[in-house]
Amino acid sequence: MITNTTHIMDTNQCLESNPGLLSFLMEWDDYYRDQVQRISIFDYTKTSQWTIQQKAHFIKVFYHCRGHFHELLWFIASYAPDKSAKDIIIANIVDEIGENGLSHEKLFGITAEAVGVDITKEYINHETYLPFAKAFNKGHLQWLNDHNWDGKMSAFAALERLDNVDYVKGKELAESLGLKGKELTFFNVHIHVDHFGDVLRGALVDVWDRDPSIVKEAFYFIADHQIKMWNDLSTEVFNYSRKSVDRVETIT
Repeated sequence: MITNTTHIMDTNQCLESNPGLLSFLMEWDDYYRDQVQRISIFDYTKTSQWTIQQKAHFIKVFYHCRGHFHELLWFIASYAPDKSAKDIIIANIVDEIGENGLSHEKLFGITAEAVGVDITKEYINHETYLPFAKAFNKGHLQWLNDHNWDGKMSAFAALERLDNVDYVKGKELAESLGLKGKELTFFNVHIHVDHFGDVLRGALVDVWDRDPSIVKEAFYFIADHQIKMWNDLSTEVFNYSRKSVDRVETIT
């Protein structure tokens, strides 16, 4: 499994004085990598065989599994207790809208166009916003609502650290579907931007020093929640053609 270890190494340098947190993060990284590599959606010998209909369906459903991140950012920012906390979230929001470049939304639209999908229709109409994707996004918000600021910040840090694995794997998946060049820019941008270090320097070490159990609970919730999403998405796309045939046969 290829992972983006550069950012992990950079941020780990911030933890030299906190070996307990560093050890936990490395353990958590290994746990997450081990779980996701078992999921069929990351077996590129299989995904390379997807039909154009499956590719389009994947893009539409995956869009909703990551395209509602702005709701999470707004929720966290709205409950941030001070300027330093708000600045961490605002920096992420600025990155999402692209500042002087294309927004992440438009970059994903370029990826979608490569398989014949107009992603703005999904943004407006939510035609393929499936129940499991809704539950995934709602689950994040519900967990955040149920925990104090230390829990919220720890969960946010976990989401940012996931980028070190998820977007590298996402790019490899996209390449297995035949995407190339500018069609991969969405993934490349996420691979090379590191927000986890900002969260780490801004808050996570302090939370760990106060109560390591808060960090551990948040990180394993985020990991398991994400793993379930990948499993659900994998099942949905691999079964998509069969389900379509079944619907036709039922109507007939």
